[in-house]
Amino acid sequence: MSKKAVSMTTDGFGSTHVHLDVFSINIIRTDEGVAVDIWEKDFEADGPIGSTYVFESELENNDDA
Repeated sequence: MSKKAVSMTTDGFGSTHVHLDVFSINIIRTDEGVAVDIWEKDFEADGPIGSTYVFESELENNDDA
């Protein structure tokens, strides 16, 4: 198994950027939840090739137990 280059930075404003050998991921904390965008490496200026969003209410444990 070959080793993959990985770097990760956090900007202090709720965003984390992960750079792998063939793609980059941005994890962004928003007022309403979390957004995740995926880019092809070195094409971050273009639109993401994949995105998802999760609302904070979906992350909270609403069990009364």
